[in-house]
Amino acid sequence: MKDEDACVDIDGGSNIAQQGEVSLSKDGEISSFKGSCEGDIVLEYSCKGSGLVEEGINCANGCVDGECIDSAVQQTLCFSNSPNTCEILSCGEGMS
Repeated sequence: MKDEDACVDIDGGSNIAQQGEVSLSKDGEISSFKGSCEGDIVLEYSCKGSGLVEEGINCANGCVDGECIDSAVQQTLCFSNSPNTCEILSCGEGMS
């Protein structure tokens, strides 16, 4: 009996404001894929049928831990962390 291929999107679909995770079962092997950042690009995984879809989406305010930073969070991070961290998070001018 052949194992069926399956894809399960644990976070329910493409959501750049939340790090997602997809579980893929193919040929009897299970793999897990978590959203991640490449610079200001979030790599978001989702399912299409039993297949895996990878999408690179530009984050206007930066990307941390596989999710895009919204402007309110970005300001909070800038005010609560050192100036060097703000520069890494690409905070707007005048924030320290």
